[in-house]
Amino acid sequence: MEQPADPGVLAALGLKLATIVSGAVGSFISLRFFDGLTTAQKWTTFIGGWGLAAYLAAPLTAYFELRPALETGISLAVGLFGMSIAAAVIKVIRDTDWGGLVTAILNRKGGGGQ
Repeated sequence: MEQPADPGVLAALGLKLATIVSGAVGSFISLRFFDGLTTAQKWTTFIGGWGLAAYLAAPLTAYFELRPALETGISLAVGLFGMSIAAAVIKVIRDTDWGGLVTAILNRKGGGGQ
């Protein structure tokens, strides 16, 4: 007979079983919306979304002062949208002309209209 997962291990990691499962489901569903991924990219996207969901659900629930019962739903939502948001942030970081931005900020602070 198979033994259930030890809740002490999950608690030591700061996780709850319901949060882990809902995050995995959300992350798995989100793969449907990513086109052209290789098998390795699908796995890393799934694991990344799952990790975001598992570890962001509790802090988001606390930050927005939501009932603890909503943590599972937050985990599902983060699993669904977490990697999409992360991909968008990475795209912005890659596409930003950082040198031009720093120059514009320095010119503006130093009386850039001269």
